[in-house]
Amino acid sequence: MTRRSRRNHSAAFKAKVALAAIKGDQTLADLAQQYDVHPNQITTWKAQLLEGAASVFGSGRSDAIRWYDANAEDVSRRYESVAAEIVHGWLVDLLPSAPALVLDVGAGTGRDAAWLASRGLEVVAVEPSRPMLAEGQRLHPSPSIRWISDSLPDLDKLFRLGLSFDLILLSAVWMHVPPADRARAFRLAEGRESSWRMVPRN
Repeated sequence: MTRRSRRNHSAAFKAKVALAAIKGDQTLADLAQQYDVHPNQITTWKAQLLEGAASVFGSGRSDAIRWYDANAEDVSRRYESVAAEIVHGWLVDLLPSAPALVLDVGAGTGRDAAWLASRGLEVVAVEPSRPMLAEGQRLHPSPSIRWISDSLPDLDKLFRLGLSFDLILLSAVWMHVPPADRARAFRLAEGRESSWRMVPRN
């Protein structure tokens, strides 16, 4: 049996494969065949990306945020390839009735914010990556979406606005918040109206 020679993959390639694995639209076997990489290697790269991205919503501009800054166009294309209705169909019964104000933390391309706005809701979309935020504004211009460049766990700019929300959405975000910072992140609900509902989904 011939052993396949060891290949050195670029960091960009590893990140691309790991991001596809995190997205979850394809099975590990399908990804392994598509990228010609062993499934165990994909699992390792996925774990490394998640671990390295733990500070993506922390203070300052982390390496992970810089990675999203540099890959915003490709990441946006991948996010936008799946409709929000497919990703969040389970959430419909939890949405408040319009008019209502929703906070979308880690809004990315604005796909989810646009979906919420299409249902008559006002949305504050928070995104730490400036290029991603710019893509969101370009792809989903809407008077019902207000964009803010800010990051967990503190969300200082958001809190200075003094807004109250009927629903908080964190889609594929909570896993990036280091466990030690999650108590601070939960300030989102502390001292606010008891009707607030936070819906985290990794």
